[in-house]
Amino acid sequence: MDVPTEARPQLDVASFDTSQLTVYLKDVLTLALENRPEDPIAFASDYLRRVLGGAGAVARAHQYLALSPHTRRAFTDNALLAFDVLSGSGGDEEGGGDEKPVPGRAFNQLIDALLEDVPCVVAADTRAMLKTNDDAEVDWWEFQRATKACFALRETLEELEKLYERRGAGSADGDASTSNNHEPDDDGEPESAFRVHHSITLPKAALTRVLYETVRLEREAIPYPWGPIGAQVRDMGDAAGAALKKAKTRLGFEAFAAAVLRTATPRKVTQAPTPSRVG
Repeated sequence: MDVPTEARPQLDVASFDTSQLTVYLKDVLTLALENRPEDPIAFASDYLRRVLGGAGAVARAHQYLALSPHTRRAFTDNALLAFDVLSGSGGDEEGGGDEKPVPGRAFNQLIDALLEDVPCVVAADTRAMLKTNDDAEVDWWEFQRATKACFALRETLEELEKLYERRGAGSADGDASTSNNHEPDDDGEPESAFRVHHSITLPKAALTRVLYETVRLEREAIPYPWGPIGAQVRDMGDAAGAALKKAKTRLGFEAFAAAVLRTATPRKVTQAPTPSRVG
């Protein structure tokens, strides 16, 4: 039975606003309109649960970055919100040009969170390229490039996962190791799950074909074989040879993905020292 209107307690608007719920509701509505999630109710519920649950700055920044694909325009807006959260900026400036930088420690924690379920060998290579000193300062442009690179890496790994499973399904001998009794990857680390089935392993010949095609396609795309670009293609060939020399008879997904990514990554990136950024 409905309670009569006159019997309902009056809403104390001032007290209600101290909870900042109205601010969060406006925020989630704006984010939903910008990002157009497939399930707006679940989107809003997850956002409010994290924010009102007292999530830390790194977790909130991670949430903002995960709201939309990195290829959409909304990603830049979300990245700016994440930058504001970690830097303590008010977000009044457009584009982040004059805002406070993000402390290196918070930036490194965010990179770790973005790479948390990425295969450990691949994640280690990526951290070495992206992370900085804890006492450094990271500006907006470096922050945007690094976070976008993490999501681009995840997208690449998803494509490699599909390729890996197709190659595994077409394996000549049909051998399938189980996740409870698989060998460690080439560097001695046990495999880290992405989403690939650990029951699938590939013969070394499958990796050979993939790396050969990777280098061949790059060579065909280069109009001339000299200069820095030609040297980069030669480096890819050398990297492919080194990966095949290191590979075992059969490979798990982590070793497969690491070999392909190391072959396809330009020399100036793979040989760059761990950076110490200046704001």
